[in-house]
Amino acid sequence: MSKHFSKTEFEYPVHRICGKISRKSKVVHRCTPSGKFITYLQGERNLVAHPVTQAELDRRTAFKTRQALVAARLEKTATTYATDMAAYRAQYATGYKSFTKYLWAQVMADETAD
Repeated sequence: MSKHFSKTEFEYPVHRICGKISRKSKVVHRCTPSGKFITYLQGERNLVAHPVTQAELDRRTAFKTRQALVAARLEKTATTYATDMAAYRAQYATGYKSFTKYLWAQVMADETAD
């Protein structure tokens, strides 16, 4: 298998495809935000060729921590729920359209402020 993703171009009648062609397919077609298309194979990770790095473990730990903070603030019994909901509603017209996304942004902002 190649180390780099292959670039894919589609011919008529397909103009764009993102995701899998079928549920059982291991080939994934990804549309990037820059407008490019890449194709890769999905499957189990080869831990010998691509071992888990310390940076990856750190990212996983940080995500788990953030997710737990967001989940705790999403609970209606949380002490900050009423304040968070009021702030979310106040910014709704110009900001985040989902309460969960709003809380994620708040957790990330709190983390960078520390």
